[in-house]
This record gives sequence, C-alpha cells and structure tokens, in this order.
Amino acid sequence: MYTVKFAVYKTNTRVEFKIKKEFKGSYLRIVDDLLDYSELFNDISAKIVDYQPQRVELQSFPGPSLRESILNALCHTDFFIRSNIKIEFFIDRVEITSPGNIYGGYTLEEILNGRQTLRNPVLVNLLDKLDFVENYATGLERTIEAYNNYEWKPKFEVTNNSFRVILPNLNYYKNNLDNKLSKNLDFKNLNPAQLSNLQTKILELIKKNINISIQEIAEAVGKDRSTVLRNIKRLKEINLLKRDSSKKTGSWMLF
Repeated sequence: MYTVKFAVYKTNTRVEFKIKKEFKGSYLRIVDDLLDYSELFNDISAKIVDYQPQRVELQSFPGPSLRESILNALCHTDFFIRSNIKIEFFIDRVEITSPGNIYGGYTLEEILNGRQTLRNPVLVNLLDKLDFVENYATGLERTIEAYNNYEWKPKFEVTNNSFRVILPNLNYYKNNLDNKLSKNLDFKNLNPAQLSNLQTKILELIKKNINISIQEIAEAVGKDRSTVLRNIKRLKEINLLKRDSSKKTGSWMLF
C-alpha cells in the first residue's frame, strides 16, 4: 500500500501545520482523490476593473500547472526508495516532491525540452488510457507555459534521490506587489487619485502581464500609441514604472 503525504502550512515554513493528511490505498484512487483535493487549495481571486467588461480572475497556480506537476510526481516516482511523494502548500508556493531523480541519465534541460523517459511505463500507459495524462512528455512544458505571462516562474530542483517542482502562488505575489505599489504612492506623497484614469489602466494591464507591448496596451485602452507612450513616460518620471530591456524581448517593472 502506497502513501502520499499532503500538508498545508500556516506560513512560508514547515513549522506550523494547518492541514496534515495522508492518501493511502489503491494507487488509482490516490491519483483521483489527490488531484481533486489539491484543487481546493488553488484559490481564484476576482477583481472588477473599470475598463474591462468582465471581472479579472487570477488562479494561484494557473492553467494546468498544479495538476501536471502532481501527475508528474505520481508517474515518475521511484517506488524502490523508502520515501513518499509530498504535496506541500505554503502561503507563497506549493512544493511537489517525489522520490527518485531523473530516470535514464537525462539532464533537467533535456526533460524540460520534451525528452521522454519512463521509469514506470506500465503506470504511465494506464494513466494515459484513463485520460489522466497524455503520455507525450509535455507536462513540465505545459507547467512552464502556464506562467508565461507572469513575472514569477516555476522552479525545478533535482538531487540524487528526489525531484521537486516549486510553483509560486500568483495571488500571494500579486497582492504583495499591489501593497508595495500603494506604499510607494504614499511614500512619494502622491495620492493615487492624482493618477489619471488612463495611467491607472496602464498600470493594471502591466501588473497582469509584464511582457505586454505598447500596441497591446493601446488596443486594450482604446488610445493611440503616442498617447500611451506619453502616459508611460509620466509613470516613469514618478518612479512607478521602468522598462527592463536586459532580456531579449524586454519586460516592465513596477515599483
């Protein structure tokens, strides 16, 4: 009988539990129950934005990232190591750790680029037939892709005896960013109301997608490029916005 350990902590450390649970028994039942239970902790925040017709929703762990990371652990764990898969929710992240390193001698880079390696081929084929997985080695790639539009990215840690996926909680980091922005406005003795409606819209769009282009901003707010550029220049002057051009495509930074 296999056991998967599940925990929710009160802070960013393992000092104090909120929930401590174990999933035991049939492996297929564990897979099904664990996926359903984990989604209870994938919170969705909703915000009404005045220039958009619908409310903006944000998942803590976007798209298929949580499900795919858990399935990766369940599919590729090393059953010969006396340890358990662990799913651990902290307030700023979730860590999914499975016994066993990358099977077959491949590197992390090769795995992230879609190289397929099967430690448990019978299990993977069974989960494929039951529509849990696609069996095309796309799980980790889909996890990374789910975070493409956000500043915070998944991390992968490989040791001789374990593989760990760390997914940042977008709602935690976005709330911290919003609070930081508010504090900066107060520190500069700048009343947020002094920002124009257009400038507020621009900041909201950039907070949602730090890689958004000038053209995409202009289309979203219904203004021409020159108007958007003029307001972005103002946001830079009061140190609320900066353009990071160190990356190939560049991205926005909020202060």
